[in-house]
Amino acid sequence: MYVTLDPTLDLTALFDASDTAAKGSLFNNWRGLRCAGRLGKQVSFQTDFVEVQTRPVAWQRQWIDSIDVYPGFGRVKPFQVDAYDFAVSTGSIQYRPLNSLILRVGSERQFIGNGYRSMLWSDAIFPTPYLQARWIAPSKKWQYSSGFHLLLVAIVTGK
Repeated sequence: MYVTLDPTLDLTALFDASDTAAKGSLFNNWRGLRCAGRLGKQVSFQTDFVEVQTRPVAWQRQWIDSIDVYPGFGRVKPFQVDAYDFAVSTGSIQYRPLNSLILRVGSERQFIGNGYRSMLWSDAIFPTPYLQARWIAPSKKWQYSSGFHLLLVAIVTGK
């Protein structure tokens, strides 16, 4: 059994000479916490929470203002002038009753394949609730995955 608690921090100051509309410097201020652990040999868990304050470049601000959503994170609220404040949390619990069977439940960004990018899911998708079962062949050369994903569809109306 073990539990880890890791703080995350990303402070970035930016400058865009062509962005005359910015009322100050461009910045990213990401603060968060990750907790992960294992309970016995069969159960593991992980959860992340990130709180962000950012002032992106002009074309990103125009797009975010038009939809009130920061891609991949969800709704934003105003912060200072031309900046945004938002947060996101993810997490999952994994149960492995057999060496070749993995059951997971959680709320995270999903992808299909061996990478973060996916032809079926966008890089900007919001974390969604899911239930997943994965069977790994004894040769470990192939696996079968099946899952149920609750896609939350929101209708964004004009301001």
